[in-house]
Amino acid sequence: MELLKLTINCRQNKRGELFRTCQSIAEQTRLETGCVQSQVAQESNDESLIILEQQWNQWPELNSYLSSDYFKALLGAMKLLGQSYAIQLNGSTEEKWKNGDKLGSSLSIYPSDKKASNVKKGSHE
Repeated sequence: MELLKLTINCRQNKRGELFRTCQSIAEQTRLETGCVQSQVAQESNDESLIILEQQWNQWPELNSYLSSDYFKALLGAMKLLGQSYAIQLNGSTEEKWKNGDKLGSSLSIYPSDKKASNVKKGSHE
């Protein structure tokens, strides 16, 4: 099982637009071969944080998705409507920062079909 997790810190007045975009992309992604799950959530303690989690059967299927038009559109929306974002592949984090903003040090995610999980972010040097 392969996991892709995106955590996006939205621009203040763009949260709704970015959330709808993520929902639309998540719905389309669920139809992709190998996609087991694709869901969007909002951080309960900080409305500016949007989390998109996807599970894939195998790495070749996820890797193909990372080159898809859907993923490219998602990256474009994140850059345009977000302040900063972090990308996790199988628990390894690639963090992106803009304007010196830093994502929270701990996020609680509450997907509908699982218990809450906790993600720790490292410090940006």
